[in-house]
Amino acid sequence: MGHLSFPQIGKACKYQVVRDLPDIRIPNNTVCKSCQFGKQTRTHFPEKEGSASKPVELFHTNLCSPSRKKSPRGEEYFILFIDDFSRMCWIGLLEHIDEAFKKFKAFKALVENESDHKIKCLSSDRGGEFTSDEFFDFCEEHGRTVQQMARAMLDESGTPATFWGEAAFAVVTILNKTNI
Repeated sequence: MGHLSFPQIGKACKYQVVRDLPDIRIPNNTVCKSCQFGKQTRTHFPEKEGSASKPVELFHTNLCSPSRKKSPRGEEYFILFIDDFSRMCWIGLLEHIDEAFKKFKAFKALVENESDHKIKCLSSDRGGEFTSDEFFDFCEEHGRTVQQMARAMLDESGTPATFWGEAAFAVVTILNKTNI
């Protein structure tokens, strides 16, 4: 019979469609969880992987399109930095998109000075302002090497050092996704 709805079960009982089916009384406004689940077009969102466990570990950033009107100081764009752990947001106003790198450097200095922690990862939409050679070189100079990051991943997870290749591959994948 498949999965009948409550009204269909009631009719089957009333008209004795199924031999030896007991008379089932279904309370009004009863919702079948299985029916709800079956009607969903997607399941729940999975837990976010790679979330920060401490402030300043991971920041998300995006440069927002030009406003319809300039600010009194002539800015048309803004860049957001969101701490993954605390959800605290910082904003920087820009006249031109090519100022994004300069704003990031100022933001990095401010946050690291105030928190006494270094930014470990920056997640972006890989827009041109985040994929320039200048931006990559800066992050490489001020960040950790792939080898150091792979070793740290292995140690943190308790994975044997023989998996250094897989860890390095994971680091490069993360760097490519976050563009650092």
